[in-house]
Order: sequence, then C-alpha cells, then structure tokens
Amino acid sequence: MASTIERVGTYSQRSSLVGQMLAIQKRLMDTQTQVNTEQKSQDYTGLSADAFRLVSMENESSRVGQFLKTNTIVSSRLKVASTSVEAVDKTVRDFRSQLSLFSQVDLTKPLTDEETTKLKDLQNRAFEALKSTEYYLNNQHDGSYLFAGGRTDTPPVDIPYNTLEEFQSVFNGKTVTYPQSRAANLADAKVADTMTVAPGALPTDPGTITAAAGSFIDATKTETGVGGDLTFTAASNTLTSPQFVGTTIAAGDVIRVDMGATGPLPVDATGNYVGNERFYTVKAVDAATGTLTLEASPAVTDEAVAGAWTISVPKVMPGQVSVSGAGANDQTYTVSDISADGTTLYVTPPPSATTTTAVTVAPQIYYKGDELSTQQRIDDDRSITTGINAKNPAFEKAMRAMAIIAQGDLQSNPGRVQQALNLLGDSVDHSPQNTSELSGDLTDVAQVIGLNQATVKRTSDEQQSYLTFLQNRSGDIETIDKTEALVRLSDDAQALQASFAAFSRITSLSLVSYL
Repeated sequence: MASTIERVGTYSQRSSLVGQMLAIQKRLMDTQTQVNTEQKSQDYTGLSADAFRLVSMENESSRVGQFLKTNTIVSSRLKVASTSVEAVDKTVRDFRSQLSLFSQVDLTKPLTDEETTKLKDLQNRAFEALKSTEYYLNNQHDGSYLFAGGRTDTPPVDIPYNTLEEFQSVFNGKTVTYPQSRAANLADAKVADTMTVAPGALPTDPGTITAAAGSFIDATKTETGVGGDLTFTAASNTLTSPQFVGTTIAAGDVIRVDMGATGPLPVDATGNYVGNERFYTVKAVDAATGTLTLEASPAVTDEAVAGAWTISVPKVMPGQVSVSGAGANDQTYTVSDISADGTTLYVTPPPSATTTTAVTVAPQIYYKGDELSTQQRIDDDRSITTGINAKNPAFEKAMRAMAIIAQGDLQSNPGRVQQALNLLGDSVDHSPQNTSELSGDLTDVAQVIGLNQATVKRTSDEQQSYLTFLQNRSGDIETIDKTEALVRLSDDAQALQASFAAFSRITSLSLVSYL
C-alpha cells in the first residue's frame, strides 16, 4: 500500500512562528507599560470609543479645577477681610466703652487734675483708635488692598498724622473742626482756576488763595438777610429765618454764618470765634418753617440778628488742602476760613510769595480708593460682590467719631462726647430711627463677608465633590486593573518563554542531524 507524504513549507512555518512570538512580545511590552504607568494607553487612540468621553471629562475637570483654584484665593481674601473687620469692630467697641466711662465727667465745670488727665488720656486713645482703624483697613492680600475698591494698588485710608499733637495742630477744635457729617467728611470737590496765592499783609496773618467770586462755595445755597430776620435759639440749637423757607441747604451741609465781617471771621484772644459767627453743621432742615437744626457742637447763644447777614455753604471745608500749579507755593495748607462770597481761602502756613497762575485746590479726605464694586465669579452661574470699601458708612462713622474726640478744645465742647457716642453706636449697629446717618454698620459688614465666605465654601465643596466624581470616572476609562494586568503579564511572559523554547527546538531539527 502506497503512503502519502505531506510536506510542510519550512519558510512559511518559521514566519508564522516568528509572527506569533512577536505578537506575544508586543502584548507583553504593552502590558508592562500599562503596569508601569497604570494607564490603559499612552494616547487616546488606544482607548477606542471611550476616548471622546475621556476628553470631555478631562475638559470638565480642568474647568472645575480652575474654579476651585480661584475660589481658594477668594476664600483667602475674605478671611483676611473678615479678620480686619473683626479688628475694627473690637477697636470701635473698646473705644466706645472708654468714651462711655468718660461721659460721666462734667465738662461744663472746671476739671480737677485727675479729670484733666482722663481727658488727655481719652484723646490719646481716640487718636490711637483712629490710627489702628487706618492700619486694619489698609490690610493687603497678595499685594492688593482689600478696602480700596478698584484702586487695589493704593492704600484706601490716609490719616497723615503720626501724633495727636500733629492732628490737633490742624484740627484745633476752635476755628478748624473735624467734619461732623458724612457729606463734609468726604467732600472732595477739586477747584481749578486761575488763582492768586499770596502771603498775608503781616507775618502773623494767614495767607490767601483768591479765585473768581463763588469759586469756593455752593452759590445755589447762599442765603442772605438785611436784619431782623435771623434768630439763634440756644435751647434747640437752631437757626430760624423766613429766608430759609424753601431753602436748598440740606442736612449734612456745613454752613458759615457771617454778620458783616470783612475778611476772616473774628476770633478772640484764645483763638475762638466770637459770638455766633462761625461754621456749623446742619443736622436737619425744616424748609416749611425756615428752621435749621444744628449739631450740638458748637452750641449757639440766643440772638436776634439786627444787621445784615450771609450764610454760605463752602465747597472746600476748613481743614487740609493740597495746592498744585502754584510753583514754589505748591504744598499742603490748612484752610481756616472761606470768605462769604466764596472768593478767598484763608490758609496757613502763609505762602512764601505771590503767584498768579492756573491752580488746582484739592481737599484732603481720608478715603483714597474709588467706588468700584468688584464681582467674583465662583461658578458658571453664581458671582459674589466683594466691593466693601473703607468709605462704607460703618467705617466712616467710626473714624469720624474718633476724630471728633481727638481734635482740640474738647473741654469747651462737651456736646462732642454724646455726638461721638451716638456715631460709634450707629457704626456698630445702625438704628433705622437714626435718619441723619446712612444705614450700614459693622454688624452688616461682617454678615456680608460671612455670607460670602459660606457661599464660597459651599460652592467649593460642591465643586470638589464633582471633581472627585469626574476623576473617578476618568480613572475607570483610562486606568488599568493592576492585578489583572499583572496576571496577564505573567501569562504572556510564560507563553513567550514557551514559544521561544518551541521555536528553538524546531529550528534545531534537520535531516543531516537525523541521518
């Protein structure tokens, strides 16, 4: 019986075996890379249909992660702001307690040595509280001032005095008093015109800055009388005149009462104004009856004015102004008076020489920031407002109260003590019944910051949970099961070793060796 001989092609068999070994070797190397990197593939191509979902989740993770980074910075800013407000609140409450204790001293009577010491100590504490408040409101975060509005590169509060004595050298409490209303405290209207800046006639006289008539007053609010139509009432601290019926003078305005003085208002040997001719702050206006109610300090004396009189509302308040454009006369001056017609400012120290040129007079107020209220987006749909600035009524009322006490001549103006106590109380907790002051207090400011902190924290927690979910889902797509990969690696290594052994055995066979 004839047998059939089958022949296997040596080349094709060897090629097949080599191809299978190379396939196992590639699979082994891929698995080894997966074990080392814990990734299924080093590019999106190796993930096949899951690649699109992975890219989408990675983009979403990046977006959420960016919000988280931003919110971490916002949270840090709010923490610093909260700490600053807490420090201001403590300063205000502590000073209010000290002032409340001092209010038991009767300033209408001669003071004992002990009471005089208490008064000096109180004024020192008032100035220290004022400077402390300045420090806290000038706090920074990452180089940006927190309470300056949009001017984050500018310290928002500037109290340019290092000692109580420096402060009182400007605000002597007699001819130059610290503003008693918010409107006056923040009056920053610049006056620019051709002006003559000149020294006084005598070395002891104040210098003058002279411009066109009405430059330094609000001419729309000027009231005049010929005599017999203006009455001062001490009991109610009011001014009454038929000329005030329908007046445009408003609560918070500073008024200058002039009864025919030529030049500055007259002062006595102690540096105080004489009689009722002086500056007052309007507390309330009854335009129907023609009555102006004034702040308690200074107190008026009963008087029916017989002669002509002029009441004007200055644009530039008594206090410090900076002058620019006057050459050698450019500097900071203290305005002690404004002429009735608004033509002349009386200033100290006297300018060194007479100059006539284009001059700008700028009042020096404590707030150097702006009104910009910044918003911070914390997620796709929510933003928070972080624009609390040092001009906020809570801060302004507190600093005004401290300055009113710190200025000079407190003993002659006992009404300032209660006025400051009222302001400090309103700064801590505003009463809706107090219509003479803007709403806004430290309690509200702290609540706004606290609410923003809670909102940012809640949002960040939600974003962190979402980010964790996205990272887990991405991991499910791109990350290997390491145990499974190690098993496959071991199996492939054994298979490759067996293939190498089989290939080696087969290739060693030959007819010559057999024969």
